[in-house]
Amino acid sequence: MCMQEADCFTTHFPRNGNSVPGGVFSSRSVLQDAEIRQLHFHDCLEVGLCECGTGECWVGEERQRFEPGDVQLIFPYQRHLSRADAGQACVWRFVSMLPIQCLSWAGLFKAELAMRLYTADMRVSGIVRREQYPEIARCVGELVREAVEPDGVSEEMLGVRLLELSLLLKRMGTAEKAQDAMARETALCRILPALRLLETGLEGENGRDSLRVADLARACHLCEGYFREQFQLFTGMRPKQAIVRRALARAEAMLTGTRLPVAEIGRRAGFEDFSAFGRSFRAHYGISPSAYRQAKCAQREELGDSNQCEWGAANSGQETASPPSASACPGMVRGKC
Repeated sequence: MCMQEADCFTTHFPRNGNSVPGGVFSSRSVLQDAEIRQLHFHDCLEVGLCECGTGECWVGEERQRFEPGDVQLIFPYQRHLSRADAGQACVWRFVSMLPIQCLSWAGLFKAELAMRLYTADMRVSGIVRREQYPEIARCVGELVREAVEPDGVSEEMLGVRLLELSLLLKRMGTAEKAQDAMARETALCRILPALRLLETGLEGENGRDSLRVADLARACHLCEGYFREQFQLFTGMRPKQAIVRRALARAEAMLTGTRLPVAEIGRRAGFEDFSAFGRSFRAHYGISPSAYRQAKCAQREELGDSNQCEWGAANSGQETASPPSASACPGMVRGKC
């Protein structure tokens, strides 16, 4: 499938020091049958349960069908998006989690366990085939049901469920060679403080995100050169790329949820100047920050939500409270995957 737009990074965990308690975010989403123009990816582990309706889930270039009762497993940074079949009322329950934070808070963190929850295995990515992997499908389904209960799920029980999922993935086995797996586990141990710092951010003067590669390396007590090597070994990306993706996600949220001027948004997100912000935003989203803000406003107006679009044509004004944005990317007009 050839996507019309660049991939979109979205997050449910703000990088301004106000992360969701426990590293967990749950939602009930109605998928639409709009054309998928782009895929998106998260910085978290996402699981889901289909309550009703049928449709399709794209994971990379693979198209997967789903129906009521199916469960979904999406690993961190895995490209994906879902939509309903034409005319279908399709409802999903989703739970997004930061594995390192959840396992740590439950007192169950081990590098090998966390590694399994960050290492995408296409055999179970997307819609988990119940007939082939019944235990993994059961575990994911129970995790979702418990997390969306009115009283929520305790940190300890959530950690136990993630522990079970990690062990099931380990039992299933991966295509990695033993020495490669050991190298990745060692790398994770070394860069773990940096991953935690990326989850929380580093706020500087006037609300500016001041996180730099040097800060990440310093948190790990490593020289920058060796830190870059270990970080890329585990994540598959350079540290600077991870920082820029976080900054763009924060900027996208402010563009759609505040009346701040575009230049101020770029500064708060951590970009050195407006030109750098504009270049990075256009390279990732395919359009300028101002055009993105106007496009999001136009989409909301089409849905009859014009009351939230007063800031759409404006590029200045005071910051005001708005309903929280799920950082929905323009690949779908509405809904969540």
